Amino acid sequence: MAGEPEIALGVSRGAINAFFKRNAISGDVHSLVVSDHGRTVVRLAPYPYRPEDRSEVYSLSKTFSATAVGMLVYKGLVNEEDLICDLFPDKVPAEPSENLKKMKLRHVLSMNSGHENCVMGKMNLSADPVRTFMEEEVRFEPGTHFTYDTGCSALLACLVKKITGMNVSEYLSAELFPVLGIRSVSWLNMSSGINMGGCGIHVSADDIAKFGRLFLSGGEINGVRYISEEWIKKASSFISDTKDARSQRDWVDGYGYQMWLNRDEGYRGDGAFGQLMMIYPERDIVVAVTGMLGDMQGEVESVYDLVTGLYDDGSEELVLPEYHPIGSETRLSGLEGAYYSLDENPYGFKELTISYDNRSDCLTVTLSDGSVANDITAGNGKWVRSTIFAKKWEPNLPEVMSSDSIHRSDMCASYSADEGKIQLLIRHISCPHQKTWCITGNGDEIEMKAENCEFLEPGCGIITGHRR
Repeated sequence: MAGEPEIALGVSRGAINAFFKRNAISGDVHSLVVSDHGRTVVRLAPYPYRPEDRSEVYSLSKTFSATAVGMLVYKGLVNEEDLICDLFPDKVPAEPSENLKKMKLRHVLSMNSGHENCVMGKMNLSADPVRTFMEEEVRFEPGTHFTYDTGCSALLACLVKKITGMNVSEYLSAELFPVLGIRSVSWLNMSSGINMGGCGIHVSADDIAKFGRLFLSGGEINGVRYISEEWIKKASSFISDTKDARSQRDWVDGYGYQMWLNRDEGYRGDGAFGQLMMIYPERDIVVAVTGMLGDMQGEVESVYDLVTGLYDDGSEELVLPEYHPIGSETRLSGLEGAYYSLDENPYGFKELTISYDNRSDCLTVTLSDGSVANDITAGNGKWVRSTIFAKKWEPNLPEVMSSDSIHRSDMCASYSADEGKIQLLIRHISCPHQKTWCITGNGDEIEMKAENCEFLEPGCGIITGHRR
């Protein structure tokens, strides 16, 4: 069952309904949390999602990385005016360009490094991501050209690692997250073992709202300062001119330290497909949203409409979207009960078995890598939660996030069956996406093929094998 929505007295259900109705045009909202003057006034998620679910929030990760650097600046361990070549002297090319020699930490923080293109894809696969960053051509003089370069965010993660000896996730978990009430945060790594920095953090809408309170509090929590007010002002101010970078209205009003300025009011951290931390200082409100949305401009506008109408009078009842599972009258496919040896596949799975439990009316697909038997349980006409540990299982942005590391993947699944065929609909919980697996077999051979998903790494999305 879904958790009961939490809505404070006086909050307009009609404003919430309008928010969901507008965003339904471009996709699904997974969770919504609104904090007003430090008090949670809206906390809800359409089933099967929950506000406490930790999910990949893509480029919202950048704001977390920049904040870690801001904490180091406050402690006097690094300075925004420091030259990148001085921060990483052992990584400087033999003949550095004049532009590289001019690059400062503040240029990296504001996506004004001078790079023409994003270098994250190269850094992610490199054993030495800092050297890879330094070897990239710095075509423009730093401070004169905005490029949305996730590689800049990765460099911030590398800097935190160098100064503290810890990954960003470890440092924030030790120094900041406990006082905010944020726990069990995970972060995907580059091939080097360093956090990706500009993507890869897994946090919940609850966590995002708590993190946003740090900015609204001026960097002070319970009387203890963690980051300077001056830093927060810079992070949320117009530093980089973005008018030529994107066409949509809320991406052309400037960029601070790994955060965007809103057109109408306030500023935000955001991530692909609808992950938002919207901050409205004048109202002392932070809004956290997770989802899978194709129109982020519309989403940003819908949050502003929600905030401005948050306490409008109205007698509407709350109506949340329904994300329906699949099902069928047929429970069995004939593929159950057999053991299948799998051909080599990107996931590292070696065996597949399928079983059906009549008592729960659930089907379980077990994928074993020889060490761990991963059970994906699906309900017939209902959602059932599962967790597996695997590599490359979750859809992502493969051009910048390709990884061979095994990590936890949470999901909800439902299924339908026919003779020799199973449809397995998965709504990923630990990332924004969903996909359908079509499992077919003829008695001797079996194929498991992913459908309706655009975000799989090359070579993924198909598993084949034979009965043994």
